[in-house]
Amino acid sequence: MIGLLFVWLIGYGSGLAAQATVYPENQPITLNGILKVVRAYGPPGYGLMPSTKGQDARINYWALELPSDVTLPCKPDSPELAEIQCGSTKRVRLFFKAGPETTRMESKARMMINRKVTIKGKLHRRTQMIDMTPVYMDVADIDLKP
Repeated sequence: MIGLLFVWLIGYGSGLAAQATVYPENQPITLNGILKVVRAYGPPGYGLMPSTKGQDARINYWALELPSDVTLPCKPDSPELAEIQCGSTKRVRLFFKAGPETTRMESKARMMINRKVTIKGKLHRRTQMIDMTPVYMDVADIDLKP
């Protein structure tokens, strides 16, 4: 793992919340959390517009539920878009690379749903709504957390 630096920010009045900012982006990292299959809305409105919920595709995607928020460095196009474009998340969408290795990893992952796991991969900032979460991960390996 090349030069990962975690910056922990504490805040919010009487309650404490932690957030990790991962530097640099697109480098191998290991995260621990609970493996989930999340049910959500897909296109055309991604469940954001009540008028299209009946038309929006229902999708399932792999996700890692983290104990604290994670984010990546980001410069929003405007201050109003900061939360949408640069927001943090406790739920990282997981993508398995295409190929024969994918079948093995997805089979392995199916046996680990709702369990604590360790996932190795590269984090990326969302560039389109299809990514579902502000931060997603290209998975290189997955194991049960000891």
